[in-house]
Amino acid sequence: MCVIVWSSASIAVTVISLVGLAAVAIIPFMSHRTFYNHLLHFLVAVAIATLTGDALLHLLPHVSLTVSFCVHVWT
Repeated sequence: MCVIVWSSASIAVTVISLVGLAAVAIIPFMSHRTFYNHLLHFLVAVAIATLTGDALLHLLPHVSLTVSFCVHVWT
């Protein structure tokens, strides 16, 4: 059972990574430079938004624990 779960997860991560690498490999071969620049700006914006959202989602539980601790101590 454990081997099936690990192999399925590994295959899923590999496929997702290969799709991202294929997209990055195809972008330089695009013929229209204007579209290329807009697409590159869009992808950078999506990357920044994803990393920011991920960081906030990881930090929010820590902040909520600190706030609830302060409320219980001071009331």
